[in-house]
Amino acid sequence: MFFERQANPKQFQPRAFEVLTTLKQRGLRQGIISNAQFYTPIELSELLREESGSAIRTYESIFDTQLAFFSFELGVAKPDVAGFRRAVEALTREKHSAGRLCVCG
Repeated sequence: MFFERQANPKQFQPRAFEVLTTLKQRGLRQGIISNAQFYTPIELSELLREESGSAIRTYESIFDTQLAFFSFELGVAKPDVAGFRRAVEALTREKHSAGRLCVCG
């Protein structure tokens, strides 16, 4: 992971952290569908921790784990629809309307 951090430094887009935390404070469930390596959740947690001054420990503090889909776990990457289908299925199982699903980015 050291090499990855050096070769590909990561940072949030402007105001992204503010938007994520505001949505969380307003009680909106947030999911993530990501073309990801095994270390992506670790890096995301580190970014959130740094941005929040350690108030946020892991990505699970912002994103609902039932709505977190990483390509390294799914075995497919976007634009494959598998992650999106899994998100809709998770919402439907919990009796939430998939029609209220908003996909950003």
